[in-house]
Amino acid sequence: EPLLPDRERPERSGSGRRSLLVSVFNVVNTTFGTGFFLYPKALVANGVGIGLAAVCALLALVVFSLHSLADAVGRSPASLTAYPETIGYFSRPWCARVISASIQIYLVGAGAAYLALFSDQAAVLWGGPPPRWVLLLGPTVLAVPFSLLRSMSAFAFTSAFGVLVNCVVVAVLSHGAAAKLWRDGVAPQQQCDGDDSAPSAGAAFATLCSTVVFSFQSHSDAFIPNLRSLDFPTAAARRASASTVIHVSVLFCATIYVSFGVLGALAWGCDAGADPLSDNLEVGAVTQLARALVCLKVLLSYPLLFFAARLCLGHAVLSDDITKPQHAWLFHSYTPLFLLGSWALAAAVPKIDSLADLAAALAGTLQVFVWPGLLWVALHYYRAYPYADEGAQAGGRGHPVHVLAGLLLAAAGLGVACCGVAAVLWTG
Repeated sequence: EPLLPDRERPERSGSGRRSLLVSVFNVVNTTFGTGFFLYPKALVANGVGIGLAAVCALLALVVFSLHSLADAVGRSPASLTAYPETIGYFSRPWCARVISASIQIYLVGAGAAYLALFSDQAAVLWGGPPPRWVLLLGPTVLAVPFSLLRSMSAFAFTSAFGVLVNCVVVAVLSHGAAAKLWRDGVAPQQQCDGDDSAPSAGAAFATLCSTVVFSFQSHSDAFIPNLRSLDFPTAAARRASASTVIHVSVLFCATIYVSFGVLGALAWGCDAGADPLSDNLEVGAVTQLARALVCLKVLLSYPLLFFAARLCLGHAVLSDDITKPQHAWLFHSYTPLFLLGSWALAAAVPKIDSLADLAAALAGTLQVFVWPGLLWVALHYYRAYPYADEGAQAGGRGHPVHVLAGLLLAAAGLGVACCGVAAVLWTG
């Protein structure tokens, strides 16, 4: 079906258009995170060959889900830039509120993972660190003054800074892994079989799935606004540009994730840790600099998480912008709840991989697989917008294959969620 006709799209000046390259960069900016830390351990637990095959299959599902969102962007008003609103346009009004609530849950888990990452690096930098719960308070306390801000525009630079830090950390880790591989050869992979702490095959596969979900979380952030910013004269050109953004950004991030994962798996084998910067590299000037950069990145990025969570809260509870003055009580009262929730979760679950798996399994899979899968069903089953405010009438039913594909994507997400939670509980 065609995208929205040009007459339904607002006019934009030529100076306001973003190039395709800028859109790709922005999506990569929000996708390329510290999830790459988890790949060596996840690949070793599954076997490098089987792990790579599973990652490729999961990436195909990620691309499919992004195409579902791109399809929705092309068929909905240009004024809808938020993930819940865009999907909610094709469903019941309460669905957008449910989606907003699920994003809040994910952000609390992601915030806990950020705190755990800070704690791990700060402990090595400190030398003789205080108790872990004290280290976790660092980003939490520093985030309180920023909670009074009603806009995070002053923190826009942190996204590019985070990508720069991640590139430096990947380079440091890759150099350390390559040096060990050159010095000692390929690390034994089979010794994990006799390790009582090693996860079972099912738990290892569930962990790998959660790792991929956690490291490709661009759906609910910058993906839709960046597709909205692409302005091309024809529907075919808009579709082609959206496809380019999806494939290039996923391929770029996947190349870095998988390359480092394979290198780390071969170099460290069963000794690969969930935080290789602390678990697998010796303390030195370069590694300490990398740890300091990671800590700085967390301090600057953590406020963005709870600000986004408050925006989702406003949509879920009020169906309005929570930053408006009349909602000040809810805007400020939610801050200590989010900060306390993330801190308590990080203190209760000490392992960063367990936190990442839990966040991805409980809510991340909903954003990446379940909601886009159900959205695909709505788009291709109804072929119109039966519950939309625009008054469009429902058309004929779509091909059963399209409906089945969407249902399978949603089912895969639910399966990953259930298995991921079970794996975290099983492995402690």
